[in-house]
Amino acid sequence: MVSDTISHYKLIEKIGKGGMGVVWKARDTLLDREVALKFLPEATASDPSRRERFFREAKAASALNHPNIVTIYEINSADGCLFIAMELVRGRSLSGLLRKRKRLMPGVAADYAVQLCDGLGAAHRAGIVHRDIKPSNVMVTHEGLIKILDFGLAKLTAPVHEADVHPADFAEPLTVAGTVVGTVPYMSPEQIVGDTVGPRSDVFSFGVVLYEMLSGQRPFQGSSNAETIRALLAADPPSLLSIAADLPEPLVAITQKCLQKRPDARYPDAGEIAAQLRALDRKTWQSPMFDLSTVTMTVRGLLPAPTRKRHVLLAAATVLALALALVGGYLRWPIRKDAVPTHPVAAHLTTADALQRAQAYLQRYDRKGNVDRAIATLEPASGRDASNAALHAALGEAYVRKYAQTSDKNWLKKATESGRKAVAVNTDLAAGHVALAMAMSASGRPKEAAGEFERARDLNPLSGPAHLGLAKLRSGQEAERLYQKAVQYSPDDWIPLTELAGFYSRAARYDENIATLRHALQLAPDNVYVMAFLAAGLHLRDQYEEAADVLQHALALDPAYASAWTNLGTARYFQGRYLDAVRAMERAVELAPGRYLYWGNLGDTYRRVAGMEGKAAEAYKQAIRLVRERLAVTPDDFLRSSLAVYLAKSGDETGALSELAQVDQAQNSDMRTLFKASLVYELTQDRDKALKALARAIRAGYSMREVTNEPELAALRRDARYAAIASAAVRNVKQPAGTPAFRNIK
Repeated sequence: MVSDTISHYKLIEKIGKGGMGVVWKARDTLLDREVALKFLPEATASDPSRRERFFREAKAASALNHPNIVTIYEINSADGCLFIAMELVRGRSLSGLLRKRKRLMPGVAADYAVQLCDGLGAAHRAGIVHRDIKPSNVMVTHEGLIKILDFGLAKLTAPVHEADVHPADFAEPLTVAGTVVGTVPYMSPEQIVGDTVGPRSDVFSFGVVLYEMLSGQRPFQGSSNAETIRALLAADPPSLLSIAADLPEPLVAITQKCLQKRPDARYPDAGEIAAQLRALDRKTWQSPMFDLSTVTMTVRGLLPAPTRKRHVLLAAATVLALALALVGGYLRWPIRKDAVPTHPVAAHLTTADALQRAQAYLQRYDRKGNVDRAIATLEPASGRDASNAALHAALGEAYVRKYAQTSDKNWLKKATESGRKAVAVNTDLAAGHVALAMAMSASGRPKEAAGEFERARDLNPLSGPAHLGLAKLRSGQEAERLYQKAVQYSPDDWIPLTELAGFYSRAARYDENIATLRHALQLAPDNVYVMAFLAAGLHLRDQYEEAADVLQHALALDPAYASAWTNLGTARYFQGRYLDAVRAMERAVELAPGRYLYWGNLGDTYRRVAGMEGKAAEAYKQAIRLVRERLAVTPDDFLRSSLAVYLAKSGDETGALSELAQVDQAQNSDMRTLFKASLVYELTQDRDKALKALARAIRAGYSMREVTNEPELAALRRDARYAAIASAAVRNVKQPAGTPAFRNIK
């Protein structure tokens, strides 16, 4: 392409190329939006009959209006080029996802399958058959939404002869065109023989895709097109259960029915498959265990910095931080599929079995009771084999997790002792140093923790947990690099992904936050912690209904999950359903009375309900007590600024200013702490300092939207000086188009 402009589109960059033509990212200069432009091959564009056929079919596809089908904006020609302008889908192809992940979790595969069938079903109802359903024609957006591409275009591709295809090319199968259309490994038998095809042909192709998602391989394979065609026409695919024995049988049965040779033996259309998939009871499906490296994950304060002060209540990210704050990730030993026991008896386990069982529990510490089971498994084992450093390291991690659940400092003492034992027994075991670092992080000794993490990384340069622990102690680009290394070294682990999502949240990179959490949820579909984080991200995108839906699902899995209750209360709060919010917040405090944030959230909610001012004061009193206890263990400017806000809201202005005086604001660049300082100054009638602190918070990246929504700053926003601060913030926004400026969680 010579010119960088065609019609009213400004070409930006080439993003794809294949038998169907070249795809460019472009900007629509009339509507000021980014689009994808697909230019058809010259042979197609110059053939009058094919042009007419192309326009007829493309118009039919453009008539489809469905969230799971890519939207076609325009079919046009300019400068001798025939092109389609369509929705620019941000994400990755399903084929790319499968190359990286091989097989998907059953729950994730089923979710994608439902969406794929919803889109295909809409096409079938409109009388359109896709004819080329395959992973490379399916996009997965960053938000986990499925988009089907290329309706009706496959039959326009130039023929491809078998002699031109090398077996290695089958990594991305070529589309065969002419009277027979489709991509060989995904074609139905009737497509192959040239019979008339209908919706049942798409059903077969969908079945091939579903089989591949569940097993990591195609059901019909061969070293050439001819061999693959023979398999498609005559061979039965290998049993899915022989490849992945943990698959739910109802899902396997649906796949098998889709792959029947005779069209009338399959589902009549994709809509029927979607209905069958929705009828499955997915809550009983368990996530398979993964064989990961022998190291321990550390999480120091998962706090994705909270934002809307009026709901310090909120961000599940912050709430989750309390549930996981200062918690490590787990020791990794190879896990058998039967590693998770159904009973807690561990007195007579061998050392290897005890480690195996504890690993299975700690890998899913989010499941209720697993931390206690890990401790019950490891304590007798470490007593019998005191010379085993790995046992002490695993026990140290379990104790830190128990501290995160209870805030009982006795568990921290035990964790430190176990970590020191692990290092003393074997100073060359990286997991021992990580376990000790976890305990030090939880005890508010970051410099010592960093030293232990560094030692662990020296011993094992590929240690994901060591990189993750260091990431929590760093900031900026260095922290992001370390988080990404942790994800790279533990690719099937939900914890580093969740921590990376927290980093994105603190950096106000909310689209990346949500996408990363959805990825983590793929790895652990029943993980209520990740759901709480995801709800927080959705909340910060003002998607309150979806956030509430995610939290309802979390509560269905674990009705006693306090973080979900407090965040459900937050969602209700922002829907204006204050009494519902109060009930949810009260339930959270009932379930976890030792969490200062829950009490602070409850106090903020009571303040919005007439007649509950007295209850608000009592809730703040409890929050103040608990924050002071946390500060005694872990001195922290953010905690101290939170304490100052609670004191100010309780009417103790002197106490609030005294606490704030201990925060070094001159050196502090944390937007959350600075914003809290502005609240304290405003609540104590010092407008000048409130404006100065607010201006610094905004310059550091604090969300103007959050500032605008903060009820405690209503009077300040009427000050003429505030208008200057807000104007400067708007002028200084340098975020990508469509990204709200300065958003972050408090």
